[in-house]
Amino acid sequence: MANEKNSLKERAHKMLNAYLDSHNKRHTRERIAILDTLCENKGWLTKDEIATQLTDKQFTVSNATLYNTLKLLTELRIVNTHRFNTTTRYAAALTNTPKIVRICTVCGKAKDIRSKPVVKAVEALNITRFTQEGFSLCIYGVCSACKAKITKKELREQARS
Repeated sequence: MANEKNSLKERAHKMLNAYLDSHNKRHTRERIAILDTLCENKGWLTKDEIATQLTDKQFTVSNATLYNTLKLLTELRIVNTHRFNTTTRYAAALTNTPKIVRICTVCGKAKDIRSKPVVKAVEALNITRFTQEGFSLCIYGVCSACKAKITKKELREQARS
């Protein structure tokens, strides 16, 4: 697992470095630190959570640097982004293993899940002229906590009428 994570991190570094070199952009410690933080996490992080993790490592970046780097990593498809009304979450996109995520459209929480039937179905696809390296599937809905809040609110509104 550690070797797979390191090889994916190396792949992400190579992709970022190739882009920076080809566009005459600077290689900065901040960009690498942000990329490493995302590669080292399994879950989905908000911009604030990334900043907190960087601060915990005694590495501080400005909001502008964080925002611009996340935008760049998303454009390069090194990082996946999910935007909601109240929050945006980020996760490393490069993976050799299937990634299935359930995402609450109300609170924005994202959680990785496992499903052997879905994995088998995707693996069974006969995609010609294409070598599949992995896949991501996002399932959008409402989590049980948000559903309970919505139901309570609806019941209160019905009681008032």
